Amino acid sequence: MATGVSTLTKLTRLDINFESKDSRPHPRCPPPLTRAVLPALTRFRFRGASTYLEDFVARIDAPLVDDVRVILFKQLVVDIRQLSRFITHTPILTYNRAVMDFRGSTVGISVRPPKAMFPFLWLRASCGEVGQQVSSMVQICSQFAIIISGVARLDIKCNNHPYLTRLHDTQLLELFRLFTSLRTLCIISRNLEYFTALRGLAEGVSTEVFPALDNIYLSTYYPQQDTEHFVITRQYSDLPVTVHRLPGTMFWPEW
Repeated sequence: MATGVSTLTKLTRLDINFESKDSRPHPRCPPPLTRAVLPALTRFRFRGASTYLEDFVARIDAPLVDDVRVILFKQLVVDIRQLSRFITHTPILTYNRAVMDFRGSTVGISVRPPKAMFPFLWLRASCGEVGQQVSSMVQICSQFAIIISGVARLDIKCNNHPYLTRLHDTQLLELFRLFTSLRTLCIISRNLEYFTALRGLAEGVSTEVFPALDNIYLSTYYPQQDTEHFVITRQYSDLPVTVHRLPGTMFWPEW
């Protein structure tokens, strides 16, 4: 397909959609030495297996793309290194906000540049149970390290998640360690009594994770003892953080 679209120099939007995980492309061939350039492409949409996505974006460059939305079928290993190259090849290199969304049997993340109204990247993957969701998110964020390491604000949404009681604090630490520049953390959930992410951070690792963190926004339903332990530990480490208690569970603070 990359060869076919390479002649469409005025193409501004490209959508590739597979109906099921059984839809398989032809066996992959090594990408060409020279990639096809789509000089006018600004929007890219993909739904299918990461193997085909990787094969396709390895063959093209789109220097103006600023709106990428991807839905991946369920798989244990998420390999999207070529997608990372495809995105970071664009002039936009600063992303100051990310939203992570655990919903049902899927997990998603979006990132946006400063002052942008809409995300530059929106990616959702089918994963199954929540432990696999966190594992998939670690794989995804690790391959977008150049973007994730510069994120200043992270919003975590866990609304109506049926598996929150199975999520262990330690499963989140590997993920959180990737956000080295994070200054603001917002946890938004209707089940905050189960999502006790700060408990693990307070157990001797609060200075290793989120070293630049200044502010946390939480619902009043979040366990008080978890936040107190975390705040005290940060203060003793000379890394103070302010916890903001907000009414309700769906508050979405804006900068």
